Amino acid sequence: MESLLLAFPLPMLTVYILHTCGENLKSNGLLRTVLVLLVIYCVVLASAPFIGGFAYVTPGNQYSRGPLYPLLPLPSVAILLLTLAGVLRRRAQMSHKAFLRFIIALVPMTVALILQVFVDLL
Repeated sequence: MESLLLAFPLPMLTVYILHTCGENLKSNGLLRTVLVLLVIYCVVLASAPFIGGFAYVTPGNQYSRGPLYPLLPLPSVAILLLTLAGVLRRRAQMSHKAFLRFIIALVPMTVALILQVFVDLL
């Protein structure tokens, strides 16, 4: 549940960027791609408990990552990278302050999520 709730604000950033640039949300390819990636993330997350390779609990009652765990956050990383690319592509349509705010919001989240794929912080 925690992983699911952490992923839902990511498309909100994309919607806010498109709204800031005055683009139509109904026909935007970036938003559609982000929503498809969110659905893929939900499907992978829902199937993870039934597929044994994502995570397991050791006999000492500790959580450990399985060999398939890096596949779990990949759709979220893709959402953040697409949103970051969307900000960079639309920088001429935004004010300088708005562009910097989006970059300051997206870059640390993207770096942290990419690190989470490779480094087990637990």
